Amino acid sequence: SDVCSSDLTHRYFCANGIVAADRTPHPALYEVKKVYQQIKAHPIDLSMGKIGIRNKYSFLSLSHVRLVWSITGDGVEISRGQIDDIVAGPKETAEYALGYALPDMEPQKEYHLLVSFQLKEDTRWADAGYEIAWDQFKIPAAPFVKTPRSGGGKAPRLEEDDTHIRIIGTDFAAAIEKRNGGLASLDYGYGEMIRAPLVPNYWRALTDNDHGYANFRPELKWLFTDRSWERATRTRLVKAIHTDTREDCVTVSVAQSVRFAKGDVLTDYTVYGDGRILVRHAVTPVKDMPRLGMQVQLPRDYDTFAWYGKGPHENYIDRNTGARVGIYSGKVDDLIHQYMRPQENGNRTDIRWAELTDDDGRGLRIEDVSGTFLSMSVWPYSQQDLSEAAHIHELPQRDFVTLNIDHIQCGGGGDLPGVAGVHPEFTIPKGRTYEYAYAVCKTKK
Repeated sequence: SDVCSSDLTHRYFCANGIVAADRTPHPALYEVKKVYQQIKAHPIDLSMGKIGIRNKYSFLSLSHVRLVWSITGDGVEISRGQIDDIVAGPKETAEYALGYALPDMEPQKEYHLLVSFQLKEDTRWADAGYEIAWDQFKIPAAPFVKTPRSGGGKAPRLEEDDTHIRIIGTDFAAAIEKRNGGLASLDYGYGEMIRAPLVPNYWRALTDNDHGYANFRPELKWLFTDRSWERATRTRLVKAIHTDTREDCVTVSVAQSVRFAKGDVLTDYTVYGDGRILVRHAVTPVKDMPRLGMQVQLPRDYDTFAWYGKGPHENYIDRNTGARVGIYSGKVDDLIHQYMRPQENGNRTDIRWAELTDDDGRGLRIEDVSGTFLSMSVWPYSQQDLSEAAHIHELPQRDFVTLNIDHIQCGGGGDLPGVAGVHPEFTIPKGRTYEYAYAVCKTKK
């Protein structure tokens, strides 16, 4: 009886490691592997291809690994090479020239160097070619700032009725719903793309760590599970909508009243003649936030998600060291992660652009405009579904896809089991004005 009592007390925290009971890796496994790696590279002069390699092993040399490097421009590989023999004894650091020549670097393209350390031969625990350590660096190391494209064409025309502001161009049509201030309709010539409007979202389905001590004492749920931002999101009130027409664009500005926000919360939709929509959102919270972003639902046909950012696995701002910058793609059903209890999942950080498309490659493209990158996720269900389900089998398969376009989401924390304890640098503190922007357009196909 003592064992049963203990198991009940710990509830699902008795099976909450970095590998599931069926040996499925949880995303945290990749973070642990990266942090524990015993080989560390650091840049010396990337313009000349010079790096330092630190052997952190206490008793092994690096004769059992080869170094494979690659250079990418905007995520696309430009060159690749390898060094078969690395000479560095235990606890030693060696300097190596990789022997690459940098291409003519375009000012609006982002370049990365990936250094991968891989086994030379088969072992009892892994095959030759298995990666045991890696590091990635920007070239040059200075911050990359991309000048965002605004849009083109002649300004679309505006039509207004009691419920909507309609924006009509040569090859597209969009509409802002007056009641909720959201982008409620978008058609790029192949049918309606929006099932539920693009609106602000300041909450997330609670994680195990968000539940805190209520994980172990359910009767304390009222004390540790703060759902105030869920209510604030749901009760958001549109105060005023203004329109402005210029030579090449129209802007619809929405002022909203949100509980726990100081002053008006502002959302601007600037729509260009070519159908490109620039979305800007600004809020000043008077209470720490779990999430700051926007959410939209699209038809289920748009079930392929591709992105240029950190991946390929799920990652959050305090758990993305083990994710590398690249171009990735997958089906929506495969990009969620099933934890033992349904909760927030599937996020990817540092996203420069993303596309959600159907089997013909048609769909939406989202591009970061702020220069701070986006956090994004896609689910085959709603956030409400995720927050209400107690077991995985209770999650429905909806006929829509939920797309989250976030400025930032609070970290997961968890230095101690069952306690969020998110480090300050990974929180969204009150008292600051947060503003971010992204562009919405159709994919090129």
